[in-house]
Amino acid sequence: MAMALYKVSLMEYWFKQRKDEEAMEIYKVLDMSEQMNDIVGNRVLRVLVEHGKKTEAWELFDEIIGFCYPETFGIMMKSFSDEKTIPLSWASETCYRTIIACLCEQGKMSEAEEFFAKMFSNYTAARYSRLAVFSKPDDEPEVAVHTCETIIGSMVRAKRHKDAYDLYDYFFNKHTLKPNSSCCNHIIESRLQQGLVDEALDFHRTVKGMVPDYPSEASLRVLTKGLVHSGRFDLAQALLKGSSKMFPDHVNV
Repeated sequence: MAMALYKVSLMEYWFKQRKDEEAMEIYKVLDMSEQMNDIVGNRVLRVLVEHGKKTEAWELFDEIIGFCYPETFGIMMKSFSDEKTIPLSWASETCYRTIIACLCEQGKMSEAEEFFAKMFSNYTAARYSRLAVFSKPDDEPEVAVHTCETIIGSMVRAKRHKDAYDLYDYFFNKHTLKPNSSCCNHIIESRLQQGLVDEALDFHRTVKGMVPDYPSEASLRVLTKGLVHSGRFDLAQALLKGSSKMFPDHVNV
């Protein structure tokens, strides 16, 4: 692998010198078996993408897509998702978060939701369908929760507060999936962004003790920052009473 990475570095060097012909000569001597390694393959792919070699990038992607490295999907989706259909159906569950995160970053929320529903429906044999859990997700609950977290967080960042809460409610209140602290933090942040301080506190009290890793340090930071910005200093102080964590940046933001 060391020799392969050296070749990739040399290839990148020639590209930076604007000597594409020399760079592509190096690329041609790279053995495909070397590029099947995720580190080597992704680095080659990134170099090709960064230097405008779209045809070669797609050809390499088609060769290594079967291994479904999350970073591989991320490289192509961030660069070429509007130019060619990426065969997302080839992705496995380990790639879900990368793909969904890329779609959300590009503002393609409806596509992210559609992919979320489609992939879980196909992969888990009717456990999921259109953002709904139909049976107990006992096999891969952690992956499912992290995927929900990705979409909920993206909805909050896109100011789609009602959609974010509706999705949270559907998964975690109406079905057996259990949220993690990050999911809860997104809902609290959503409430605070809307100026619904009391609702944020009610939600905090409801999930406290019910979600194993809640409240986390991040939870306290989100909640206290929102309280400070809302002028509820007494509540922020009460929340942190007995806690060793202090967040002085709140008063400066």
